[in-house]
Amino acid sequence: MSNKGFDFNNMRQSINRVLEDTFSFGSGKSFHVAVDIYETDEGIVVLTSPLLGLIPEKIDVSIHDGHLTIAGETEATNSIPDEAYIQRERRFGRFSRKVELPYKVRTEEAAAELKNGVLKITLPKIAAEKQPEVIKVVSEDESPAE
Repeated sequence: MSNKGFDFNNMRQSINRVLEDTFSFGSGKSFHVAVDIYETDEGIVVLTSPLLGLIPEKIDVSIHDGHLTIAGETEATNSIPDEAYIQRERRFGRFSRKVELPYKVRTEEAAAELKNGVLKITLPKIAAEKQPEVIKVVSEDESPAE
C-alpha cells in the first residue's frame, strides 16, 4: 500500500463514513466503528476504536470477496435511564464496518483478539506469486553458435 498521490478510494470511504455517522446517530441503526489498518511484513492488522461494553460473544468477524466485515453489539455498562442523561455521546448498540482488503489473506491463519475494548485482527498475507523469469527472444540471425 502506498500513501503517495491522491487516493480516491480513501476519500470515498471517508465521505461515506461521515454521511453514515451523521444520518444514523440516534436513529436506532447500527453505528460505524472506526478502524486503523496497517501493514507489516507478514500481513495486515486491523484495530477498532475502543468499544465500551464489548464482549467476544457479541462480535462477528468475516472475510468474503476480498472484504473484511466486523459486526457486533455493545451493551451499556450502567443502568442509568435514558431520560436522566443531560448529554450522551458514547454509543452503545449494534455496530458494523466493512473494509476492502488490499491483499489476499490466509483466512485459516487469521486471528482476532479483544483487549481493553479494542479489537485487533491479524490477517497473514498470501505471498505474492513469483514473477516469471524474463526470457530473451532472439531472431534466427542472432541465434547463439552451436
